Amino acid sequence: MAKLKTYLFSLLGLGFLLRAIVAIRPLKFIDGLTIPDDSYLSLTLARNIAKGLGPLYGDAYTNGFQPLYVLLISPVYHYFAHDLITPVHLALLFSAAVDTATLYIIYRLVKDISQAEITPFIAVFAWAINPYVISAANNGLDTTLSLFFITLSYFFYTKFIKPNFEKTRLLIWFVFGVLLGLTMLARIDNAILVAAFILAVLYSDYNVGSDLRRSAGHLTMIGTGALFAVLPWIIYIYQYTGDLIPVSGRAIRYLSLSWCDHYPTLTNMYIPMIKLGAGSVINQNLTYIILLILLVLTILLTKGKNRFDELFERLKAHNIVLSFVCLLFFSYTLYIFGIWYSKRYFFPSAFLFLLYIATLFDIIYMLLESRRLKNIFTSCVLLFLMAAAGLSPSFRALYFSINTNEQGYMNFGLWAKDTFPDSTVIGSCQTGALAYFAQNLKVVNLDGVVNKPCYERLIRREAIDYMKDKRIAYFIDWTNNLEFIQRESRDLTPDDLEPLGKIDQFKSWNHDWHVFKVKLAK
Repeated sequence: MAKLKTYLFSLLGLGFLLRAIVAIRPLKFIDGLTIPDDSYLSLTLARNIAKGLGPLYGDAYTNGFQPLYVLLISPVYHYFAHDLITPVHLALLFSAAVDTATLYIIYRLVKDISQAEITPFIAVFAWAINPYVISAANNGLDTTLSLFFITLSYFFYTKFIKPNFEKTRLLIWFVFGVLLGLTMLARIDNAILVAAFILAVLYSDYNVGSDLRRSAGHLTMIGTGALFAVLPWIIYIYQYTGDLIPVSGRAIRYLSLSWCDHYPTLTNMYIPMIKLGAGSVINQNLTYIILLILLVLTILLTKGKNRFDELFERLKAHNIVLSFVCLLFFSYTLYIFGIWYSKRYFFPSAFLFLLYIATLFDIIYMLLESRRLKNIFTSCVLLFLMAAAGLSPSFRALYFSINTNEQGYMNFGLWAKDTFPDSTVIGSCQTGALAYFAQNLKVVNLDGVVNKPCYERLIRREAIDYMKDKRIAYFIDWTNNLEFIQRESRDLTPDDLEPLGKIDQFKSWNHDWHVFKVKLAK
């Protein structure tokens, strides 16, 4: 037992170390590797909350963010009120710690569903060294926190509810509801997971012959627990915004539909979105997918009675996670869109693939009769995982890249801070780093993701009118976002946006920044 604990703590330590090393690298290096503009947007909101300003972005309150992460990070700015860099590193270290906690939950979850003692250690190792996961833990967003609550909710359900469904006490159902409420606060799209759990509960009630009263009791306690968790936030955000539906999802959908002039068809939107989404899932999880294929082929070559019957039966145990991932995928590819965020939108798919890998590994390991074959098989899996990580350009870049001029957003924010006089009004569709680093400027968000008044003008195709009303002096963005503003400006004239050239010193994600002077009414 002591030896197993040593192995576990060693793997947890490895996982944290791999994440923390990235988190403490100079920000100028990791800014272009893992941190999107939305990270600085969230950190700006956290800073304003710490200052006592509430969820203020620009000159208006917003609900266009994932609340739990922002609220948990905001105390950092109480102690580092005038430091722009240290809070970013602390936010990344916080996510590293959260993902390490997720590693432990994965261990407990896989341990409970496995026959071989070694299987949970393989699962933990596979997660610990995955460059996709390490990158997500260092993106400065809610991604890792969200997955922590996804895994915790799933573990709680499989540990305390599913095995003794008929005898589960009401308090357990209430606690489960609290967990689901926190999961939704971590990311609003986790409401899809809640729906998957509710369907699973209703199906289990039906299977055990529960009457309507018992089923209603289960759902009532889940709902009460969830409300207990989210009600303080509902009251808080409604006080400031008078709105409960996050503007971010609506704005992202509108921005995406602008590509097809708001008339989506199978060929101009839906099929391309599904292809892009599927490509993202495959690309980010390629190591896991290849390993799954190899494990299936190994089962085909391994002697064992009814091996596929056992395989499908055990894989079915994860149908809740499968349902969640599929519903999440189609929600974004067929409705919300915003496929440029797919790397983090579809992050839960990695958890699903990991569960399948653990299941397949466990079946094969138990089918092998000799200790020698078991050791060879385990060694092959470990070597594959290590080779895949070590040969991955993204893994090496996390620790060794020193590219500071072609990726990331920090350069843009610092450039604007030093270039324009104080109080200059700058507009952009990408304002996270701009607002975070250039506090001397007045920054106006123009994609509506954190700016409901702007979103309301966009849907009326009054983008340029809104820019003039806000007295925006300069519009700075990529070419594709300029085209978005042009499409959503019904009354745009050729001289409304005077091109001043592009910024030569740096790029962001290999895109040039272009500066335009906005013609204002005298």
